[in-house]
Amino acid sequence: MIDHPAMGRIITNLEQALADLELLESDHDVIGELLRGSALDLDEAADAWQRSDETVRKECEKAAAKKRWIGFKFKGRWIIGEKRLLNWIEQVDGLPARLAAESRLRKRAMQKAHRNQARCSPLQE
Repeated sequence: MIDHPAMGRIITNLEQALADLELLESDHDVIGELLRGSALDLDEAADAWQRSDETVRKECEKAAAKKRWIGFKFKGRWIIGEKRLLNWIEQVDGLPARLAAESRLRKRAMQKAHRNQARCSPLQE
């Protein structure tokens, strides 16, 4: 790597550009995630990651401090983006942890769909 004074400035600018791109991307994902049912509360995120609620809350705050939000607090409750959580899990714990969390989230979605289907099914006579 070239040790040049401009290199640090370039890296800082690139990091800021990436953060700005993430913000642009996030302008449209919260409502979509809520409508798709892929926004998670703290309990669901903790279950997917196999961590305590407190750990997930701290990770949300840590990510926010780095301007890499994985969720936001609304009326005292955390709302966490599924895709953002998975990306964070991969960054913190690696790809195998992300894949395991994805599997748990898929299972959760299938169970939820099954419950909704059972509720909406016409009564059998």
